[in-house]
Amino acid sequence: QILEENTTRLYQKVAQGELQEEEACQFLAQIALSLDKLHSKFIMHRDISIDSIMVKVKKERLYVTLSNFNFAYQLKKNHTV
Repeated sequence: QILEENTTRLYQKVAQGELQEEEACQFLAQIALSLDKLHSKFIMHRDISIDSIMVKVKKERLYVTLSNFNFAYQLKKNHTV
C-alpha cells in the first residue's frame, strides 16, 4: 500500500510528544477493528509493533493504517488456534 503524503508512523508522533489520551483511545479502537477484520479473513499479522502502525490526520480526525505484513499468515478456514 502506498501511503499518502501526510501520513506518519505512530512512533514519530509519540516521540514528538504529540499523542493525547483521546487520540490514543482512537488509535486503539481502530487497531482493534483492523485486527478483527483481518482475523475474520483468517489473516494473522504476526508483527504488530509501533513501527507497523501508520497515522494520518484528515479533517481533524485520526486514521490508523496497519503496515508491514512481511510476517502475515493466512490460516485455512478449518484451522483452530
